[in-house]
Amino acid sequence: MKKLTLLFLAAFLAIGIIACTETTTTAATTAGTTTQGTTVTTTGGTTTGGTTAGTTTTNTTTQPTTTTTTTTTEAIDVENVYIHFNVSMLAVELLNVKCWGQDAGGTWLADYYIDFTEEDAYGVVAIVPIGTNGRANLGFGIIPGMTWEPAAPQIDSVDFTEVDENGDIHIYVVKGESTVSYGTAPEGVEKLGINVDYIPNIVISQGGDAEVSLLIDEFDRNAVTADGVTYSGNVTLTERMTHLRVDYTDTVGITADAAIYKAAMPNNSQGQFAYLALVMKGSNGASINELKLAFRFDDNHELITLPFADLLDPDLEALPELTGEYQIYIINIPDTLDGLTFTAKSGYTDVAAGGSIVGFHLLADGINAGTVEIQSIYYTNDAVTVGVGENDFVIDDFQRVDVGAAVAGIWWHDSIGGIVGLWLELADGTEDAVYAFDNAPIGDYQNVAIRIRGVIGGDLLIRPVFDDGLGGTTLGASVLLSALLNPENTAIGMLAGGFQTVLVNLANNSWGDTLCGLSITVETGAVSIDWIQYKSFFAVEAATYPSLASDDLVVFDGFDRATLGATAAYDPTNPVALANGLYYIISYTNSEALGKLYTEENALVFDCTANADYINFVEASQTGNLGTHPYIVFKMKTDEGGSFADFRFQTGSGNVVWANQFYAAPDLSSFASPYVSNDGWTYVVIDLALSGFLTSFEELTMYYSGSGRLLIDSIFFANDDYPRLDLENRTVADVSTGTQVFTAGAEYQYNYIDLEATNPLNQRYMVFVLKGTGFANFRFATHIGDVNSDVKFIADLKGVNGFTYSLDDFAADGYRYLIVDLLASGLQLNPEGLHLHLNDAQIFIAEIFFADVVATPIDPTELGVYQPDPETVIDGSASGYVYTYVNFDGVSAADYLVMVVKGDLTSIRFATINDDESVVSNVVWIHELIGPNGVKIAYQPTSTEYQTIIVDLAASGLGTEVSALHFHYGNDSATDVLTIQKMSLLAKPAVPLYDESTLVTLHAPEQTIDAMATEYTYTYFGFATPLLGQRYLILNVTGDATALRFEAIKANDSTVAVKWLWDLKGIDGNALVYSTELTPQTLVIDLVASGIGTDIKALHFHYGNASSTDLIIVHSFQAANPIDPTLLFAAAIGE
Repeated sequence: MKKLTLLFLAAFLAIGIIACTETTTTAATTAGTTTQGTTVTTTGGTTTGGTTAGTTTTNTTTQPTTTTTTTTTEAIDVENVYIHFNVSMLAVELLNVKCWGQDAGGTWLADYYIDFTEEDAYGVVAIVPIGTNGRANLGFGIIPGMTWEPAAPQIDSVDFTEVDENGDIHIYVVKGESTVSYGTAPEGVEKLGINVDYIPNIVISQGGDAEVSLLIDEFDRNAVTADGVTYSGNVTLTERMTHLRVDYTDTVGITADAAIYKAAMPNNSQGQFAYLALVMKGSNGASINELKLAFRFDDNHELITLPFADLLDPDLEALPELTGEYQIYIINIPDTLDGLTFTAKSGYTDVAAGGSIVGFHLLADGINAGTVEIQSIYYTNDAVTVGVGENDFVIDDFQRVDVGAAVAGIWWHDSIGGIVGLWLELADGTEDAVYAFDNAPIGDYQNVAIRIRGVIGGDLLIRPVFDDGLGGTTLGASVLLSALLNPENTAIGMLAGGFQTVLVNLANNSWGDTLCGLSITVETGAVSIDWIQYKSFFAVEAATYPSLASDDLVVFDGFDRATLGATAAYDPTNPVALANGLYYIISYTNSEALGKLYTEENALVFDCTANADYINFVEASQTGNLGTHPYIVFKMKTDEGGSFADFRFQTGSGNVVWANQFYAAPDLSSFASPYVSNDGWTYVVIDLALSGFLTSFEELTMYYSGSGRLLIDSIFFANDDYPRLDLENRTVADVSTGTQVFTAGAEYQYNYIDLEATNPLNQRYMVFVLKGTGFANFRFATHIGDVNSDVKFIADLKGVNGFTYSLDDFAADGYRYLIVDLLASGLQLNPEGLHLHLNDAQIFIAEIFFADVVATPIDPTELGVYQPDPETVIDGSASGYVYTYVNFDGVSAADYLVMVVKGDLTSIRFATINDDESVVSNVVWIHELIGPNGVKIAYQPTSTEYQTIIVDLAASGLGTEVSALHFHYGNDSATDVLTIQKMSLLAKPAVPLYDESTLVTLHAPEQTIDAMATEYTYTYFGFATPLLGQRYLILNVTGDATALRFEAIKANDSTVAVKWLWDLKGIDGNALVYSTELTPQTLVIDLVASGIGTDIKALHFHYGNASSTDLIIVHSFQAANPIDPTLLFAAAIGE
């Protein structure tokens, strides 16, 4: 039910009629217009009412001078008009029906509003009563709220002749269409519902060490002094604009690769800008005559390198000399290059130089030395530029720490120099340089962190400042930084030359928690300090590789074509591209024509076997990523000496990112993928945002260089897999039949939501289907009777597996599942209602229900059964207590107990026992038992029909080794009668250890090896079928495996040194698990992880270790491959 007050204005409009000789009232409407409540009065004339479409005119009076014949409209005997609209009740939200019309005398009645109150297979229904209010005609519109924004075609006049024998009219409206149907629903009309998105509800661990920091000083002010800061000696701040500083010499900064600065980008590839501007200054003997600029046309042509003396400004004049002040060097590109030629590399043709370049290299002449500082570089068309303008393109403004770090829109850039930040600099002089602060209590932080730079082997003094507790400070002893201890309790050591972050641990240096500052002294040399922080670290769970939803993949390109189809330039009519769902396919290096880029068995191949030069490949797909999928996945491998490390790409016009910066999760390389197919393909999962890529794009630009081949079978986008709700078995809780809308202004608003179902199945999750605004102030409590839970905000709620929500998880324009783990969130399992509290919010709640997540089905194989015939009837009504021994005929390693019982269940309690009764669990009552969903089981306390109850044995504290039950019943009640039809033990589904379809038997005849008397026995096992690449060796044995070891004989007759079982790895990559018991066991050995290899034809089998239990039966040797973890993905992308 929508939270709207029905507005029924049943009273007729009071119409004032002016006395006249003849008065006529006429309603006139034209197609597509609306006339509502319009009254016109004339003297000896005609009254008409009319408005344009989408407008409403009420109580309008005009007085024309003409007269007409009086007309009247007689009411047709209609009782109700049923307005059917093809949306579900959940999609109605604020929609309601605005009605208008006249009575039998032609008088306009008041407009009024009515809700949709019913729902059928076609959609929602609003019922307009006609017979009770004397209406002669009816028009209506379906609108949101009280505003005139029709959500469906406006109906100006319902055809009353369509009345049925019951006096009703059924009119069917189709959202977005202009026609309506009477009597019966039109065929083929879809009932429109709402789309609900999952919030992933997954917990992705971050990996490594997490930290918390408190910034003390980052030196971004204009003076050294600040509150609590003092200094003496040669202490200064760097230039207050971050910039590039390069010291060039006769050997440094003189090549295109190791340049003073270099960059490439597409923004002037067509001569879009006339000028290249560098904001630059020089020192330490730098001269403009010692610099050169190399212009780059593309990668297929040589650079044009010119001395700065030959460069022209906009007035065709030479550039000015460098000074100690910044100047803007405006380089006139087309006039400087006029008459010159870009010389082609092999296989290409020369190109006359002009204004088009894709990059440049700033070089030193290799003769002299000096220092160049660059504040910014940009393209412009302004010949008198005094700084970056609105229409200019900034190539670099150096607003970062690492000069080589990627910048959006730039293909690549780098420098032999470094970026000078906003630093504090201390240098020796006539007195020591000292910087100190004394007003920053360290509190609970454990370390002082300093990002510092000094000459290699340099050092400085650090003196702690302590709060004396009396409003003053005391100084500790001065200690060389190199001697201070870090969190690992080792000395920090001398400075390393470049910027480094040093950590001084309070506890290891006995500084204590009253530290409130530092005094830093430089006696000789100079240091730069970027920042000072306090830090603490804490360990977090190792990062986990993303688990991908195989049912939500979007293929960018599968390369399922014989010819790659890459053109050397942009071609939107490329037939290969259009036939394969692509906008264009390009290789600007023309590598397909050169044989370096091609398809092979439906895979893209980058081939650098003959030429190490880089390969460029660009394509735009009609199935790009519109920001809907956080991961891009490359199914790839290398051969012939290729390397993943030489691969890089960019999305759209974003940064080019190299393979060593591909991350699947924080601090987890994309190449640590568990998705490796049995035929050698790795599914490399890259978190786009985390790795620095644009997340919404249609174009990919890829590069490969170096050696060997890189093969890409397919590229697709993916989402996290996450627990899905078992929607089929949900229990709808709220009493509303449609979307409820809760609105609150700045003032606090209380709302009560009644729950019709109070979670009768004890499902673990309460789920809200909601959207809206103001979730920061969305909070609620559950209640049972007068007992309320604590009020929970969004941040207090726990989702599946402990997932914590953020406000970013919710939106105003799309419904989400807010999945609330009732147990983990501290809410009641069987609430009767919700106390909803809001401020500054509008929340749409389409539905509230209880559910569990879709779980792995329980294996139906019964491990142990108690099924008496006839059924066991336990009557405790007279005795007050009855004991029953429930025997499952042998011990079972079980996960679940299934009870099929009826009667009074309230006094059931029992303990489990193993086969020799050496292990007996505690007695657990039925109301304490936990179900497979992790919460207390749901059951009817008394029933005449059998109930099936499934108990999670381990979660209920009953253990998993079960042979029988000590079953106790009765609680001095006259109703204590229980019938047991059946009890059984079940297990979780067995997880296959290997791909059974690849299983081969290598050696089958059973052989007993007895070393109890001899202490050692040698046995040769030759395989009838040598391993043909299978990764797992499977030994099926019975007995004590402790003394087992073997040498593997390879196909070429070489041997692998003896491996004891504890040297071997199992399928999980960890040490092989084996038993010393005289019981059957299957040992699955990962030959690759164990360092043996897969080409084995025999084993030298050694056994015995002078033990009385050295007896083992070898049943068989088998081999198999791992279960291919990529099969679901391969099927999903059509392979």
